Parts: sequence; C-alpha cells; structure tokens
Amino acid sequence: MDRQARQVLDEIAGEAGAPPDDLLAWTRQHRATIDSLSRFAMPPEPVTVVSNVTGPVPLRVYRPAVEGLLPVFIYFHGGGGMAGSIETYDSPLRAIANRSGWAIVYVDYRLAPEHPFPAPLEDCIAALRHVAAGRIPGLDTWCMAIGGDGIGGTFATTAARETGAGLRCQILLYPHADFRADADYPSRRTEEGRATGRNSLALERETFAPDASSRANPRLSPILAVDLAHLPPAHIITCEHDPLRDEAEAYAARLREAGVHVTHTRYPGMIHGFLQMGARIDATARLIEEVASALRTA
Repeated sequence: MDRQARQVLDEIAGEAGAPPDDLLAWTRQHRATIDSLSRFAMPPEPVTVVSNVTGPVPLRVYRPAVEGLLPVFIYFHGGGGMAGSIETYDSPLRAIANRSGWAIVYVDYRLAPEHPFPAPLEDCIAALRHVAAGRIPGLDTWCMAIGGDGIGGTFATTAARETGAGLRCQILLYPHADFRADADYPSRRTEEGRATGRNSLALERETFAPDASSRANPRLSPILAVDLAHLPPAHIITCEHDPLRDEAEAYAARLREAGVHVTHTRYPGMIHGFLQMGARIDATARLIEEVASALRTA
C-alpha cells in the first residue's frame, strides 16, 4: 500500500471508537467520520460558487474563470447513500473545475435512513433532468457529463441509463457496482477494512436498501442491468486497495462487452475515497488531472 495512504488509514483508525450497537448512533458516527475527511483536503482554490441553486434538491454550482456558456459536469457524492456532504467535496470539485474549464453541479441528494432507496437516486435523476432542461443559467446543455464516487458513481451510471440524456461521458470513481451482500468478489475479502470494510458495507446496504430485492435491483446494482449498450463512454477509476475494486472492474468489462467505450485506470497502492485527500496523498493530484482531462477531451 502507498505509504501516504497507509498513514491516512492509520490516523482514521486511531480516532475511531467502537462501533455503536444502535443503528442511528452508528449512522451519526459514520456521517461524522465521512465529514472528517475534509481535513485531508487541499486548501480550496478560487472559483465562482453559487450555493442553494433552485432545483428539485439543493444544488451548488462551481464556475471556473471562463466567460460564456460552460460545459457542465453533474456530480453525485459518495458515502453509501447515508453520508457525505459538500464539506468533503468542495476542494476537489473546485480543482476539477479550474483544470477542466467545465462548470460543476454538485447534487445534495437526500440520505438514508431518513430517505432510503430509491429516494436518493430519484433526487439524482431529477437533478440531471433539471440541468438538461436548461434551468440553470450559464450552462451549455449540449455539452454535459455525469459522474460520482462510490455510490455516487452508481447513481451516475443509472441516471445516464434511465434518462437517455445526451451525455458526453460518465466518470465513475471506484463505483459500488453490485449492492448484493452475497456477490463474490475477491477484493471484498483481500482488501477488507481498508477505508471501508465488510461490517461497514453491510450496515450501509441494510440502511440504504433494507430488503434484498432492492439490492439486486439493476438501478442499485448496475452490473445486473440487461442492456448497457446505449450508455455514454465511461471513464472508470479503481484503487488497488479497495474492497469495491473487483465489482467496479467487472462493471467496466460488462460495459465493454456491450460496446461502450471504456477507459479504465487502476491506481496502485490507493484506497477508497482518496479524491478527498489531496493534502496528504500525492496521487490525488493525478486523479484530479485525469478527471479534468477526461472532461476536456469528452
């Protein structure tokens, strides 16, 4: 494992207490842990930020210093569908906006357990449709892309499949491609406990999608979708030391089999969530530039 990634994991583990038995208490602890990742982020770069944009759910728009209509990248955050907030994504999204020249729309969808599946996904789909309909001034709806990390990547690829929006590409960072608890992917065993683990993933699944039939729904487990042929080109990022690595790479293979153009990068030594760790992990700068480059060439 990368030395810097190991140091971050050790720091997080050293601060974590015993997981509470009560689900609501565990949810609060999980959200606090995810939000605390903001301390690993680079200082925020200057961009124009428009918060509380009117839409079906709260939206935030990041605009680099570029005149005129801007192409737009719609981003769904990770956190298992029950955690995640703008505080941990503000810095990397600013950097992506500046390096790509694209505006970025951050979607603050509702969270489980207050709002379990499919509510957060429906929020993401509604946000995509809102942007595509030209409801936000200054955005070029003829040049749109979609993306996200973790479960946000799941929402992104499902939204692309269900809406048929004219998207230039989908950028999926270590997506959760198969929500079934009994799906057999070796990385779920070999990378257990590295940034996320079996118990945490199980609680996320049970909280976000309480019944097994929902977890096997292709809307939540896109690897089970019958038809993937009409999806936009995919840029997929995986991490060597991520329990979700193998399902994300299996999804990339399924997209290729369906005729979708796929670019895949596996980051050696890296861990789930390193997009938000740019102040501590050097490889994050490479990741941000890769995302920005994928947008510039879309």
